[in-house]
Amino acid sequence: KPSTPTLTLFQSRNAYDGGYYTRALSYLQPLSEAPLQMPPEELTFLYYLYGRIFHTQGKLSIAYDNYLKCIAQPDIPSSRWQQSYSSYYIGEIARNQENRELARQYYKKALTYTDYFYQSSLENQCKVALGKL
Repeated sequence: KPSTPTLTLFQSRNAYDGGYYTRALSYLQPLSEAPLQMPPEELTFLYYLYGRIFHTQGKLSIAYDNYLKCIAQPDIPSSRWQQSYSSYYIGEIARNQENRELARQYYKKALTYTDYFYQSSLENQCKVALGKL
């Protein structure tokens, strides 16, 4: 059975996917008060969700910081997709801010991850983005 924090992370993800960003953040708040007590895979997911929510809301510096925290977590196969997508989204933020070198760096970083969900789709997106730079 999934742990309580894992269930809470999925509740937040479902709220985010439904466009309920305030609700999604409210689910994460209790978890973020004691992040060091969470296993790495839950912490990776926490930072990824914060990144996605704030990115969608246009709070790019907060999203960027959370994506970096996600990427900095240990390499765990079940969390690799969150780290690869965080790299891609940092590339997107950098590209939109016309920082081509940083965008290139993070698109390439996203391509270094292997064996995760939706890998071929993300790799195609990165390759297309790199081709446009």
